[in-house]
Amino acid sequence: MVWIFQFMMLLSLLVSPSLAADQPLPIDEETKKVCNQVILSIYKDILAVKDKYNDLKDFGEKSFYQNKYGIYTILYEFQSEEQSQTRRKKSYRFAITIDGMEDKIFAAEDGVFNLGFPLLGVKFSGYQQRHLLRSQLDIMPFIEKHGAILADYQQKFLPLQIYLRKVRGTYKAKEDIEFEVVLKNVTKRHMIVKGLGHETLFFLFDGQTWGTQPAAGNKGGEKKILRAGESLNMIFKGESFPTAKEIEIFAMYRMSIQGVNPTSRLKIQIVE
Repeated sequence: MVWIFQFMMLLSLLVSPSLAADQPLPIDEETKKVCNQVILSIYKDILAVKDKYNDLKDFGEKSFYQNKYGIYTILYEFQSEEQSQTRRKKSYRFAITIDGMEDKIFAAEDGVFNLGFPLLGVKFSGYQQRHLLRSQLDIMPFIEKHGAILADYQQKFLPLQIYLRKVRGTYKAKEDIEFEVVLKNVTKRHMIVKGLGHETLFFLFDGQTWGTQPAAGNKGGEKKILRAGESLNMIFKGESFPTAKEIEIFAMYRMSIQGVNPTSRLKIQIVE
């Protein structure tokens, strides 16, 4: 899950063709519930490794708050006795919350970060020291891990949905894998989209790029009118795997809506 979140956050910094879309949704109760699930999971993960880091010895319930939206907030600072006596040494401190896209709650802090989910109208806001010691916890891996929940949740608000479907139940080791890609217009209006093909779809197999081509050899990219409720379908063929295992295929359609690309995942079982 972490590599997918990292990939999607990097993607938001890249320039890509964009479709017209409605304004971002307000922070509704369902979104707040998902946000609180994410922050609570991050809190529990930090609590689970607390004993491994001396600078986390005061971390606990007193570090847990709510922001103005009713979304959980983690705010922590620790200063050792040595740090309190030496002004040159900064205390260990960090913060994590989820707030509105326009909020700037930690703007004045050193090491501030913001990671947005524009279709939800929310973003991760927080800060931590730019140069951590090896003995200090880096909170970013926890944000990347649980931020994938928000990235997946955001997909349901896209007017274009992409689905991956199995062509067969299982595949044998060293056998080429086939799967179907479906791009659907889930709105009540017609949309101009780009045809499916190797130029408009990007795939990862268990986090790695893997040779994948449309079974019919389609290049894709040509403009099409996708009517309300209609779909485009195409069979893709991927390279084989040498041994039995369960793999996850991640697919991304290379047209963004407010900086968000339609994505989907599919698990396939490889047997001997």
